[in-house]
Amino acid sequence: MAYNIVRHISKSEKPIVIVFYFPLVTLFVVVPILSHIWIHPDSWQWLWLVFVGITTHLAQICMTKAYRLDDVSNIVHLNYVAIIFAAVIGYIVFNESLSTMSLVGIALVSVSSYLNSRYASVKKFNK
Repeated sequence: MAYNIVRHISKSEKPIVIVFYFPLVTLFVVVPILSHIWIHPDSWQWLWLVFVGITTHLAQICMTKAYRLDDVSNIVHLNYVAIIFAAVIGYIVFNESLSTMSLVGIALVSVSSYLNSRYASVKKFNK
């Protein structure tokens, strides 16, 4: 539902405005919960938090632009590719092991994303 809202709003608002207001709304829910368990990050952690915040912000702007340019059903399945990136980064950077079920899941996400993209392009071509 949120993806459809973003697509609808993106027709009249710039992506940066949409990306600004979505986290602002959640801030009012999260702050009362986190205020009781907050642990102050050290300098290195703040650096990583800023890096993650900037890259997430840029990614959200790109996603919002994508929702403006194409149908939501053609884009939303690509969000699952993030699971693959997380597994690969965990394996490479943090030396995490990938279970058989993780590999099966990666294969299923890869194949379904490919097939969905292929179906969407054939569907567009036949119009």
